[in-house]
Amino acid sequence: MKLPNRTHNDSPTGGEESNKVIKVHEEVGHSSNMIHRNETLEDRETHVEIAQAFDLLDFNNASKLTGHKFVMFKNEAALLELAVCNWALNLVAKKGFTAVTPPDLARQQIVDACGFQPRDDASQIYHLEGKNECLIGTAEIPLAGMYANEIVDKSRLTHKMVAFSHCFRAEAGRGQHSHGLYRLHQFSKVEMLGLTEGHTDDSEALLKEFVDIQEEIVQQLDLKYRILDMASEELGAAAYRKFDIEAWIPSKRSYGEICSASNCTSYQSRRLNINYFDGQN
Repeated sequence: MKLPNRTHNDSPTGGEESNKVIKVHEEVGHSSNMIHRNETLEDRETHVEIAQAFDLLDFNNASKLTGHKFVMFKNEAALLELAVCNWALNLVAKKGFTAVTPPDLARQQIVDACGFQPRDDASQIYHLEGKNECLIGTAEIPLAGMYANEIVDKSRLTHKMVAFSHCFRAEAGRGQHSHGLYRLHQFSKVEMLGLTEGHTDDSEALLKEFVDIQEEIVQQLDLKYRILDMASEELGAAAYRKFDIEAWIPSKRSYGEICSASNCTSYQSRRLNINYFDGQN
């Protein structure tokens, strides 16, 4: 259960420093992304300062309830979060994806089978004390778990789903590069997942479709971004190949991950005992 998936021959070998930038989207660079001649990075207001000035974020009261790296969205920000998630969910559903709102809990064996045992000893999963359940770190877990121990009719493949869920990560970001809303313990996310036939060509085609949809969403949000082919040590246990989309964050003057798409080949389906048949065999 702890062995990772194989790695695509074209994936870069190594750690984070080996990630390969394969595309930089330059068309949406605005003057607001530039630091003026007499302005330093410290002079610029962060997204937290701007949001608090308009009573949009509340980190202090969230921390009283839960601890560090949680937030309450308020007023227009609360409405905006739901609006963006609903817009993305509808956009993807109209492309032939089945829309799902899954539970925020999953049994330990489902989480394990999906490969959420990182290649090192770190764990991002919240475990419920005395229970066999975990808080999900991504809707990928319940979407894949829906078909555990199932035999799927081949005529339904490729079967594509899109879900909205809350996500919980025990390992939140730290330091200046994770200031504010970046890398929280809890966040909302729209997730795509698909089941294909057992050929790598089919899952590779679906991976490309996922990345194309992510690009469409990011472009409609008018964000400057780049796409990375992730290195072997950055794949996690399940991924055979993975592409990340990073958006330009002006106040940080750097890129940060906002989307990720992986081809897990048969890694999860074998561990979840998901099979398909063609009606004859």
